[in-house]
Amino acid sequence: MTVHRWLLVSLACLAVWQITGAVESAGLEDVSLDQRHASAQLALAETSLQRVRQVNARVANVISANVVAEYVGDVETAKLRVANVENAGGGEPFAVWLRGAEASARAAEAAWKSAVRANEQKSDTVDPLEVQRLRLLMELAQLNVERGRAIADKPRETQLQWQLGLLHDDVERLKEYVLRNPPASRAHLLWRF
Repeated sequence: MTVHRWLLVSLACLAVWQITGAVESAGLEDVSLDQRHASAQLALAETSLQRVRQVNARVANVISANVVAEYVGDVETAKLRVANVENAGGGEPFAVWLRGAEASARAAEAAWKSAVRANEQKSDTVDPLEVQRLRLLMELAQLNVERGRAIADKPRETQLQWQLGLLHDDVERLKEYVLRNPPASRAHLLWRF
């Protein structure tokens, strides 16, 4: 089990979370179904976090703090989604998306700072171009949060455009990851998770 696989699974879960979050903004009439869906997402996020912590308990720090922080962010966002659905029969789906963007920005910042710290401890541990790439990813994530906050009171159409932009960014990062880290064989081994 490599960190790369965990990263791929994390990114895939993030994409699924964001895509399924779009269902909430579709205005479904059956609130109990929305509540069940949000509760299932929360249960999955909590179970995934528990699994990551369990793996780290067996082998110390096999999964980086950055990845663990992303799982924690997923749990926080899922809790917000549940609260929104329960309190307002669908709640404020935009707030959930904004919370997800904030969690992504925190994770991106943690990844960049981790690379900088690694290079401070031992020069060129992380390639300088990779450090720059991580810094740019962090800046983009922070800009996404700023853009989201700026349109929080704008019409729903403007908010949906922002949400689609987030999805597009995530898809681009997934494509980049897959291109940079091709599987060792044709058999995809995600089933081991």
